[in-house]
Amino acid sequence: MAVETVREYIPGDPLKSIHWPSSARREALYVRQFEHVPSSDWWIFLDLDGRVQVGSGSESTEEHGIILAASLAQRGLREGHAVGLVTCSPGLNWYPPQHFSGHLQNMLRALALAKPGECSLAALLADAHRSVRQGSSLIIITPDVRADWAPGILQLVRMGITPTILLLDPLSFGGTASSAGAQAFLDEYGIAHTTIRSDLLNRPEARPGQQGKWEWRVLGRGKTVAVHKPADTGWRALE
Repeated sequence: MAVETVREYIPGDPLKSIHWPSSARREALYVRQFEHVPSSDWWIFLDLDGRVQVGSGSESTEEHGIILAASLAQRGLREGHAVGLVTCSPGLNWYPPQHFSGHLQNMLRALALAKPGECSLAALLADAHRSVRQGSSLIIITPDVRADWAPGILQLVRMGITPTILLLDPLSFGGTASSAGAQAFLDEYGIAHTTIRSDLLNRPEARPGQQGKWEWRVLGRGKTVAVHKPADTGWRALE
């Protein structure tokens, strides 16, 4: 990998990536940005804002979001992508995309300890433009149908970043908010998305450790496809 540029240090960056000459000149920590080959980076943004979570226990948007994030992280690394994870649970967890050994364990550990916090998805996205590189795939998992995160998404699209939204349907988890408005916005701007109902991951074969796992693939231009094996349970391309 060749060094491309430097950026400000973010908690979670490997210490070995710190670029000491730049840090000394600017009197702040800076890390090296690498050019990843052969595939684009995956950034997984998991929204754990406690104010928008619905349901409880295994029947909650929180639990389903964690399962989806863990599945995506594992799949992406298996396919040779550098995968990163960003969530607030309740403190900020920011793991930039990496390939190194143990990175998956770090992300899974963070997800295993995750719990709802007070940081909104809009706040998470506000600083994303500083670290998410052009050409990256941004996968957002959220039950927030208010879509106050819309400006942040559009800014990233203008930067050449390809987002996919996995929208956890609050109504199916016992909530009262409709996802219709958020879906209309995403349709209007041509942003790839799918609405995930509670019953989709509540099937026994979809649970971690059971036979049959959710498998994911990101196609050209960042389009995400979710595949369930061994049986087809209704997943479709995220459009």
